[in-house]
Amino acid sequence: MDSNVAIVAPLVGDIGSCVSALTAGMAKGWTPPPAEWTGAVSARKEANIAKMAPKLMSNASPMNFHGALGALRRVVQERPDALLVNEGANTLDLARGIIDMHQPRKRLDVGTWGVMGIGRATAPSASRAWRWRRSAATTCRCASWCSTTTASTRGRT
Repeated sequence: MDSNVAIVAPLVGDIGSCVSALTAGMAKGWTPPPAEWTGAVSARKEANIAKMAPKLMSNASPMNFHGALGALRRVVQERPDALLVNEGANTLDLARGIIDMHQPRKRLDVGTWGVMGIGRATAPSASRAWRWRRSAATTCRCASWCSTTTASTRGRT
């Protein structure tokens, strides 16, 4: 495993065998979390969504960071087969929480220990490789704050 931190329960294998092993283990005495806790998490989620809604609906010119995320969120909702390529510390964190993916293998990002800078090449490559589908891309270059945001859609309709 690629980590200098001890991994208590590593999962190694293809997704099917790992999920099968997890669900089999859960069937043996799995206790669902308390309804009070899941209700508190749900309430917090709804409050965060309500707080972010005005920012995500921003139609400022030039487009700002949250407006770009909102536009991409709408694109992915309307076109669930769209590929989403995102990069940049803030963009990765926020896009994962704001933009819901409706189909598997449609979000391309650098992951936890990824290499920053691949987004600009990945977006046109994804568009070319899947040219019969739509590709939505967002890139955010970050220093201490987000300096530029680009949103685009590519591909055939």
